Amino acid sequence: MARGPPGSMAPLRPVAGPPPAYSNGQLRPPGHLPPGLPSAQRPAMGQPGPTFPGQQRPSMQPMGPPGSQLPQRPASFQGAPRGPPGPVPLANGHAGMRPPFGTAQGPPAAPPFGAAGPPMRPGMRPPPMRPGTPTSPPPTSIGVAGTPRSDRPGGQPMQGGPPSFQSVARPPTPGIRSTGAPNFGGAAPPFQPNRPTPLGGGEFVEDRAAPGANRIDPAQMPRPIPADQQPILFATRRDGEHQMPPLTSTRYVVADKGDCSPRCMRATLNNVPATGDLCRIGAMSLAVIICPLALPDPRDDPLQVVDCGESGPVRCVECKAYMNPHMRFMDAGRRFVCGFCGSTTQTPPEYVAHIGPDGRRRDADERPELSSGSVEFVAPDQFMVRPPMLPTHVFLIDVSYQAVASGACASACASIAAILDDLQGGERVHVGIVTFDASVQFYSLRADQAAFQMLVMPDGEQPYCPAAHSSLIVDSVLEQIPSLFGQSQVVGSCLGGAVDACIQLLKLGTGGKLHVFASALPKTGKAALTQRAEQTGDKDLQKVQEPAVKAYREMAADAAEFQISIDLFVMAQAYIDLATLRELCQQTAGQLYYYSNFVPEIDADQLQNDLRWNAMRPQGWEAVGRLRVGAGLEVERYAGSFFRRTDSDMDFPALHSDHSFAIQLRHDSALSPGRPALLQFALAYSTTSGQRRIRVHTLALPVVDSLAQVFRGVDLEAQLSLLAVNLAAKVDPFNAPTVPNRTLAAAKEGAAKATVDVLNSYRKNCSGQSAPGQLVLPEALKLAPLYNLSLSKCPAFRVDTLADVRALWLHRLVTVPMAKLVNLLYGRLLPLHHLLAQAAAGQELPEGAALISQPCYGLSAEKLRDDGIFLFENGADALLYFGPRVEPGLVHAVLGQQSLDARGNMEATRRPLALPRLDTAPSRALHSMLDQLRSERGAYMSLRIARRGDAVEAAFYASLVEDKTSAGSSYVEFLILVHRLIADRNK
Repeated sequence: MARGPPGSMAPLRPVAGPPPAYSNGQLRPPGHLPPGLPSAQRPAMGQPGPTFPGQQRPSMQPMGPPGSQLPQRPASFQGAPRGPPGPVPLANGHAGMRPPFGTAQGPPAAPPFGAAGPPMRPGMRPPPMRPGTPTSPPPTSIGVAGTPRSDRPGGQPMQGGPPSFQSVARPPTPGIRSTGAPNFGGAAPPFQPNRPTPLGGGEFVEDRAAPGANRIDPAQMPRPIPADQQPILFATRRDGEHQMPPLTSTRYVVADKGDCSPRCMRATLNNVPATGDLCRIGAMSLAVIICPLALPDPRDDPLQVVDCGESGPVRCVECKAYMNPHMRFMDAGRRFVCGFCGSTTQTPPEYVAHIGPDGRRRDADERPELSSGSVEFVAPDQFMVRPPMLPTHVFLIDVSYQAVASGACASACASIAAILDDLQGGERVHVGIVTFDASVQFYSLRADQAAFQMLVMPDGEQPYCPAAHSSLIVDSVLEQIPSLFGQSQVVGSCLGGAVDACIQLLKLGTGGKLHVFASALPKTGKAALTQRAEQTGDKDLQKVQEPAVKAYREMAADAAEFQISIDLFVMAQAYIDLATLRELCQQTAGQLYYYSNFVPEIDADQLQNDLRWNAMRPQGWEAVGRLRVGAGLEVERYAGSFFRRTDSDMDFPALHSDHSFAIQLRHDSALSPGRPALLQFALAYSTTSGQRRIRVHTLALPVVDSLAQVFRGVDLEAQLSLLAVNLAAKVDPFNAPTVPNRTLAAAKEGAAKATVDVLNSYRKNCSGQSAPGQLVLPEALKLAPLYNLSLSKCPAFRVDTLADVRALWLHRLVTVPMAKLVNLLYGRLLPLHHLLAQAAAGQELPEGAALISQPCYGLSAEKLRDDGIFLFENGADALLYFGPRVEPGLVHAVLGQQSLDARGNMEATRRPLALPRLDTAPSRALHSMLDQLRSERGAYMSLRIARRGDAVEAAFYASLVEDKTSAGSSYVEFLILVHRLIADRNK
């Protein structure tokens, strides 16, 4: 079996059957589990899967985002069949499960799900679902200290098993426990905290006679609460009406009743203002956050695949919108009226069906495109200008002195070798290896040669591909690269020339993915960079954030034109100018990974897991997306990581399940209340199995003419995601090259201004008679001040952030899915000392999810104890903090040493401390908890241990966003500031 571009890449060893998987660090035969879940058994579909045991885990055990196993080849709907549609899995493994492992030939395949539905996520028991929470109450004005908290947000667990699909409304309070449902605009009853001057629910009072006194009880201020462990069943529409989506932190199962899943597309306003003026008065923007290939829950309604034959899917003749549940048929089904533009189209003869008394086609429930908000069409030949591209991967590895000495080179080679068999596409996969230092090295093997040859491209200024007619091999090269360059003293890096040479190589085929592993600042060859000094002034910091040269943007544009996506894995121990290098990812829809101060003992595991998930997650190739909107709306701007060939389309050389972007809308005319505002995103892409597909997500939102109704439909998390994109534009020149005065101060002020604008609008227009000393928070926006404050204090906008870290966060803010963004901005602080002390005393500890169901603390140093051990995690970073008076015996049982004080020990301060695996009960308990957290977050999260006086300790305290730091005010002070600014506007 050959794997490699025609004429350029040599055959890899064949794969017989499904590739093996890891279990407890050992290779397992076919019939495996997805990586990261050590278990000796494979759960049957729909049956409880294994949980993380507390045994020792080898260092290179892979993990990946939650999911399930791959479904088999989908059945198609040939020529609009009759009869109930079966649950057809998505092509390319996009059916809401773990990344596919592929078979030796053809697309990945598995039996249909059947009546039991899609398979369960490994390690997840099928818990009872809540039948539906009470209807979401109207927004309420409350004091900033919050309201008395009920025991749990809305709904009771169902008795028995999962019910049939039914609609579920959103919990009454987004992210916090709430009391009942007071009338809209009415003030919540006064709440009396322990402090002498109450803030919550009643008056917002500042005691000027005691300037140092804290007049607000921090314990009563709104904060997120842990998600309920029991999932709810969410129907996207109920009685023909759009439903408010659940919080991203909520565990929910989607029943597609005509609107697409909120995992794929969420609107910032679920009640669309009828006019642009109403939108401006409310100080909120209308936008959609889209993640087109998002991983569903294994129990979500499976996406149906429809094959309409050579004629292709039925579309509006005028605006080209795809057939969806909101098209209205007439004239006995021979014509239909488009819900987007209102034009009438003749129904193709083979698609005509009778209309029932209710106005619906009699076969509507039998056709997925007429009953589901998400559907996938098989694209006919007319949608292709050439056959689908081959899934091609080129790995570009840094072998300079810095990469070899730090262990980055060996770690990259080991990680690549470990995931080769997990690349999707079977026999269609092509793979190549290229290395670089001050020159570029290709590797070839001819049929008459017993060993590979190294082909060196010495001129980094004019890169080319010397292996155009040779074969590049993989396995033996990866094994020998670390030893070949083990004694290298070449400190130069020609990264720019190496990337350009690989782009030329991939152009020989039909495009593909370039995975770049870099460790040193490229100072030689094409697009060489220089060390840009870190300055202290805001303007100087902004200048460092701008790309140093245009060459990388030009290379990225060239790559995107030829369907080449670039992923960048940076394993640096010094400045590498990510602000410039990340443009390789930005225009090619690639992903940026940054391992600051790379240490193999800590980061090698995460590198392998990141690379494995990068290769295995559901993804599409050479994708093109377009958003269509109904009459009265138009697209204002796009924000994210993609390439633009036209004003209306977004091009993605490769697109994966973790890729998200925002599209902001505006009114071009008034909308009619009572008629829905329609949004449809269509993505044409190629699967790894070589099929061309069109995935369509449709959303119908109600139109309202009341500002009170607009506030009722606010999606806080979507608004936060849009605000993150807009604030990033105030710093990042890529997403907003025309924005004037791009400074960190402007971004931080933008967070406060957005908070004040929306709360002031609510106070003036919806809160009724509220006291001047009262800060009124609408029900849906209770957490807006906390989230906006957290956003303004994230590393992207802090003055003390290193330039490379800032570049990473600016990339994250515009590309990560919404659920991950909320976690990134406001993580969790978990106390571990009680659990570890119990383990040391020999007490039995809970297992599985119960192990991490510890009470979460507010992100404030007030929660820390001198004798406590705390873990902060946000889905990307995990920081372990030991109080100065922790029992030495407990420290020794966890770390194998008595002291953590790094002051006076410069070598210890520079090198991070790895968490050892010890044969002690506390060590086993801690590692078991970390494994469970990683499984829950779907990310490996390398653990950093904070020591007194080191950089990790500083990062830990910076993560406590509710405290006053150099990055900004405390949560209490921010509420006071917001209240004062609102009061000033209403004088």
